Amino acid sequence: MVKRRKHSEEFKIEAVRLLLNRGDRTITEIAENLGVNPNQLQRWRVRYEKAVLNPSQHVRETAEEAEIRRLKKEVDQLRMEREILKKAATFFAKESR
Repeated sequence: MVKRRKHSEEFKIEAVRLLLNRGDRTITEIAENLGVNPNQLQRWRVRYEKAVLNPSQHVRETAEEAEIRRLKKEVDQLRMEREILKKAATFFAKESR
């Protein structure tokens, strides 16, 4: 049984860079030098190109972006609560007359 190797994202990106800047070398030569299957290298290239063309689907959210998203949700929640309280205050003001 052949054990699958896991490659880091950095390794994959560097492999794709080598592939894109290969000059006269073939995909097979580059894959052999890296110790990966040429088909796997080709799949990494396709995934990399998709990520470059449509980064919103492939790029992880930064901590700042996550915080901004969380704060926007909190602001929306607070606005809704404020509207409910305004309506409740109006209702109870009319009832107390």
